[in-house]
Amino acid sequence: MGSAGVESNVSQRAASNLGEKRRIAAAAAPFLRGAETVFIDEGGGGDAESSDRIPKFLLPVVQHRLAHGGEVRRSALVVAAWARYAEGADEQGQPIDVVDQRRDEVMERARKTRTEPLPAPRWSAGLQ
Repeated sequence: MGSAGVESNVSQRAASNLGEKRRIAAAAAPFLRGAETVFIDEGGGGDAESSDRIPKFLLPVVQHRLAHGGEVRRSALVVAAWARYAEGADEQGQPIDVVDQRRDEVMERARKTRTEPLPAPRWSAGLQ
C-alpha cells in the first residue's frame, strides 16, 4: 500500500527501492529452484505486527513441513531476512525504520544475534 492506504500503481512499485529489491533478490536466488518465483513488492500496511506474524503464520508451516519430512530452507530465509531488517540498519549502516509494536525489544534481540547467536534448534538438520 502506498501512503494513506491507497495502493500505488505497478510502475511506481516497479521503480521503488530498486537497490534494496536487487539485494534481496540476490540473497534469495540460491534458495530458488527451477521455475520458482519470488515477488518483491512495497510491503506496506500491517507491518506494525510483523513480529507477531512469524509465530502466527510461519511457525505452523515449519512445524507441518518438519512433521511430514519437508524442508524449511525458505522459512529459514524468511526469518533471517526479517531479523536482518529488525536490526534497524542497512548494509551501509543507514537506518531502517523498523515498524513493529515491539520495536525496541525486537531490535535489541536482532542486534544481539550478531555477537550472541541463538542456539541451533533441534530441527536445524531440516535446513540442509
